[in-house]
Amino acid sequence: MAAQILSEACSEISGKQTIFVSTLDSQKTFDVVSHEILMDRLYYYGLNLNLCNISEELYSGVTSTVKWKGETSTSFDIHQGVRQGGILSTHLYKAYINELLLDLQKRNLGTHIGNNYVGCPTCADDIVLLSLNREEMQEMLNIVDNYSKDHRFNMHPQKSNVIIETGKNITSLKIAMLLKWGTMI
Repeated sequence: MAAQILSEACSEISGKQTIFVSTLDSQKTFDVVSHEILMDRLYYYGLNLNLCNISEELYSGVTSTVKWKGETSTSFDIHQGVRQGGILSTHLYKAYINELLLDLQKRNLGTHIGNNYVGCPTCADDIVLLSLNREEMQEMLNIVDNYSKDHRFNMHPQKSNVIIETGKNITSLKIAMLLKWGTMI
């Protein structure tokens, strides 16, 4: 769905005006999801109380050990992360970052097709930001940066890009080379 939204938005705008597209890849996102923040989000969104309790049980009291050179460590508690490949994991992550997406939409940052907001199509931990001007894109990037710090995850600087299409030229820049979070693109 996110790819279709991106494709439609670019088709609508392409050749008419400059579009800024930021592709953001969250770094080890599933590993760093705070259980406390996640459970707060699930309750906040009004998830059925039984499902909230099941989700909380799924992630409370989780322990792990490390085996190295035939030796096993003592167990330790796990307070963050959702299971890689778990059936619920992508849905739980969506609940974890939904406030970010709603904040961008509420601030009316990003592009629209007609009256439909398409400023941040997202699939699991991959976020795309779409804007028609540089200053707005920078504001969106700053909001993502602040949210990621507050929610304990990072954007992968080598896997995140800003693509600028002017109608004649397409320029792709690695975010790591292009900006330090909080500075202008």
